[in-house]
Amino acid sequence: MSFIARPPRRVFFCCLLAPGADMGETPLVDFRAVWRDLDPAVRDRFAQGGIRIVRNYAGPGGGSKLDLWQLKRWDEMFLTTDHTAVEARCRAEGFEPTWTAHGGLRLVSTQPVTRVHPTTGERVWHNHANTFHLSQAAGEYARIHALRPTWKHWGLWQLARVLEALQRRKPSDELAMHCTFGDGSEIPRADLEAVRDAIWKHLVVVPWRRGDVVAIDNFAVSHGRLPYAGPRVVAVCWA
Repeated sequence: MSFIARPPRRVFFCCLLAPGADMGETPLVDFRAVWRDLDPAVRDRFAQGGIRIVRNYAGPGGGSKLDLWQLKRWDEMFLTTDHTAVEARCRAEGFEPTWTAHGGLRLVSTQPVTRVHPTTGERVWHNHANTFHLSQAAGEYARIHALRPTWKHWGLWQLARVLEALQRRKPSDELAMHCTFGDGSEIPRADLEAVRDAIWKHLVVVPWRRGDVVAIDNFAVSHGRLPYAGPRVVAVCWA
């Protein structure tokens, strides 16, 4: 939640039902190391430009189940259909809301890419650029397939590439979610790939066992989730 005004300081996980072997782990990454390992030229471009995040939500009763990129409806996310209440919540978090055609909602926010750790004073890569960028799915599945080469992962990687190409026909601000530099210019794909390489270099993956508890410093450590099949229950809370 690095894109909100006050991200949680700690995040806690507890495994109530473990997935099968080599599936469904919650990988952790030290984002201080990611910032240190980025090429200085890449760091400079991100530091100077900052990032701009765009998210588009369908309205109540809107959207299509066939749209694989679609986010949840805004009334589901904010738990209200009151436009005034939604606008107030958005502005409190630093999001600029715009009501779009067919009852949709567009949220735009800008932010720097780093945060100074409140305890250690270290600079931390602390943003969702690679998560919100249109290339994220294809970029991640390429690495998931390299980690666990299966036909399913290969197929998902290729599907993500095709869907990304189709989505690029839309204007940037009409994508379900996307991230650019702060001035709206596109982030070079090579820069996003450099970020992903740094993240995967420092990825720590430990299989879940029932009863495991993990606590992370959310201002220094990022978390994710690897694909899985079958049952899996991991409870999450934050403070």
